[in-house]
Amino acid sequence: MKKSTVKAEAQVESTEPKALANINGKYVFNETAIEWKAASNPKRPSGKAHARFEAYSKASTVGEFLSLGGTTADLKYDESKGFLALN
Repeated sequence: MKKSTVKAEAQVESTEPKALANINGKYVFNETAIEWKAASNPKRPSGKAHARFEAYSKASTVGEFLSLGGTTADLKYDESKGFLALN
């Protein structure tokens, strides 16, 4: 019986940045700017989201938002409620 040989195609790396998430129809990247609309923390003080909001609301980009403890779910929710705008 003959053994077949399969050659793998070379992987070509894309130079375009990979989107982190699709937030309400917008693809966001690490460098996507955040404009905060909420003057104060709108989250319920007894919830875990309140503490996360306090930390991540200082971010000016999506990458910074995620590094400060925000999640893509937080980003999606806050954008849908008008707490922030993605630019």
